[in-house]
Amino acid sequence: MAETLNPRNRAGRIPPVGPPPDAWTANELAGVTHPWAGKGDAARTPDLSLPAQEFRWTSVQYEVGDWESGLGMVANLIDTIARYTMLPVAPRGSIVRLGSRQIFEHPFLWFTGHFPLAFTRQERTNLRDYVDRGGFIVVDDHNHDIDGEFHKTAHEEIAAVFGPDALEEIPNDHELYTKFFEFERGPPATSHELNGWGDNLLHRHLYGVLRDDRIGLLYSSKDYTSEWSFGPDTKRFIAVDPTRFGVNLVVYALTT
Repeated sequence: MAETLNPRNRAGRIPPVGPPPDAWTANELAGVTHPWAGKGDAARTPDLSLPAQEFRWTSVQYEVGDWESGLGMVANLIDTIARYTMLPVAPRGSIVRLGSRQIFEHPFLWFTGHFPLAFTRQERTNLRDYVDRGGFIVVDDHNHDIDGEFHKTAHEEIAAVFGPDALEEIPNDHELYTKFFEFERGPPATSHELNGWGDNLLHRHLYGVLRDDRIGLLYSSKDYTSEWSFGPDTKRFIAVDPTRFGVNLVVYALTT
C-alpha cells in the first residue's frame, strides 16, 4: 500500500486515530506552540484547548472569481477530521473574506476556484501578512489545468505578493505526506487529473511558499476540490477514502 497510517508523529506519540489509549488528544495538539504566537497585536492566537474552541474548516471568499465553487466538499472534510482524529471540530465550516482581518483568526484556509483571479490591494496585503505570520493556506486549482485561467492568474497573483520565484516544488518526501497518514509517493493522485478534462496530466508535485522551512502557502494543480466533493455517507462504499490527505493538511497547519 502506498498510503498507510504513519505509526508515530514527530514527538513519538501514536497519532489520534480510533480509540488507542496513547492517542494524540486535542489537548496535546493545543499544547503545541502555535505559529501565531508573538507575531503582534493584529495576529490573534486561536485557542485550540478543550472545550473553548473547535477547529473550523475555513473557506476563503475573494472579490474576483468563483470562490464558492468548492463549498460542496466542506461537510465531507469536517466528517473526515471527526472520523479519523480526536481533534474537536466544528459541525459547520466558515467563510472569511481575504480582504478582511478575520483571516488572522484562522490557522488554516482553503482557497479554490475556476475563473481568473485579480486580487485587490488589501487582499494582497492580507495574504502576505497571513503567510508571514505563520498561517497555512491551500490554493487548489479547481480546473486542474496549467493552461487554464485560474492557474495562470493565481501564479501571477502569488508572484505579485511573494516574488516571481517564491513558489517552490515541495519534495515528495516532505513531512506533509507523513504528518498523519503516510503517502509514500507524495501527493495522492485524483481521478480528475486524467479524465480528459483539464490538462490531462498527472501532477506529481505540489508547490509552496516557504517561511523558515515551513509551508505557508501550498499550491495544488490536482483539483482535490472536485475529488472530495461527495457526500460523507459515500465513504462506506469506497475502499480507500480520498479525503484522508485533508487530515494531513490540517494537522500540518496546527502542529508545524
